[in-house]
This record gives sequence, C-alpha cells and structure tokens, in this order.
Amino acid sequence: MNIVDARFVRDHFIPIALNLDRWNIVVYEAHRATELLWRGMICKLGHKPHEHHDIRRHIAYLLDRLPSERHSSIPFTIGVLNESGDGYGVTIDPHFANNVQLWMLQGNVYTLLACTSRPLPLEGQIDMTLEVNPPNITVYHNDTYLFSASSHSIPGPFTVIKKTFVRKPETERMRILKSLGDRLSSERDPAYYGEKQYNRDDALHAMSYMQQSFEAATTFFLFD
Repeated sequence: MNIVDARFVRDHFIPIALNLDRWNIVVYEAHRATELLWRGMICKLGHKPHEHHDIRRHIAYLLDRLPSERHSSIPFTIGVLNESGDGYGVTIDPHFANNVQLWMLQGNVYTLLACTSRPLPLEGQIDMTLEVNPPNITVYHNDTYLFSASSHSIPGPFTVIKKTFVRKPETERMRILKSLGDRLSSERDPAYYGEKQYNRDDALHAMSYMQQSFEAATTFFLFD
C-alpha cells in the first residue's frame, strides 16, 4: 500500500502543486513520495520500517536486510525436500560466471545433476522456478526455460516451487541512493513548516531526486 500511495502522490498531488506554483508543496511531497516508496519496499521484505522520516536511514535499513550473495554451493538458493529431508535444489554461484546449478540431496550427500553458464543479472530482482516432476527436474528463470535433468532417486511428493530474491546493488548505486535521500530529507522540514520559500528550480530538483529514487528502486523490486 505504501508503494501504491507513493505513486499516487507522485502522479497526482505533485503535478497539481507544480501547475499552481506551490513550490514548497512540491518539495515536501517529493520527499513524502520517496519515503513512502522505501518504507513500502522494507515491508515487501517482511520488516516493519522505523517511525521516522529520514529517507537515508530507511535506505540503509533496507540495504542491510537484503539477502546476501551465497559464496558456496550449499545451501540451496531455492529447493524442495520430502519428509525424509531429501530433495532437489538450485544454487547460483557468483564465482563461476554466475552458473546456475541443479543439485540432488540424498542422505546428506549432495550430487550435481546439471548446470548452465548462462549469466544472470548482477543486481536487482531474480525470479527462479524449480519444477520437480520425476523423472524430470526443470529450472526456469523469469518463466524462461534454463535447463533440466532426470532423476528417479528420490520419492515425492514434490511440487512447483517459485522464489524471488534480490541481489544487492553495486556500492556506487548505494552511495547515490543515500545521497539522494540526504538531499530530500534536508528540505522536508523547511518546506513543511514554511521556514524557507522555495522556487521553481528547487521544486524541479526535488522532483528529479524523487524520480531517480523511483528508477533506482526497480533495482530491488519490479513494480509498475
């Protein structure tokens, strides 16, 4: 809901204020839309954002809670097990050209069934699907077939498992995001309390910072 509200503020409130030359309102609402955006993304990760208006702190909080890259083949990035604890799983190993690997786990022993060297995005949202329908085990990325293997070794029942995970952005992008948050946050209170009279250029700058934040947010989650 926060993300929906952020888009509403961006698409409805801000254009009206801009057309009426209400520059302070534009500056304040640009901050509010951006704050709502990041608070919503924190919620999408399953956390409750803190009750403050510091965008930079919200961004830092989100980045600290993004899933970290796995530096070994085990445990699975996405997997499915039966009642005995045996099953199949997919890993993404960044040390080998982002290879996607399909493993079988049986009796605490891991066996590599198949892999592909097709690289995945280095940042942003990745959707993986593992379809286990013995003897066929199939892996998809963004609903596109990657590869498959055959195995009769492990009894089911199994099902189709889908999982979305997010890779951390590069350090420079994180620095830019926090810088944008600083700029917006520093203007919030003066705009809201009328402590400073903003002009059109100030409003356009705030809108630019807001839009850059929306564009950067798609690095983490896909939304309209």
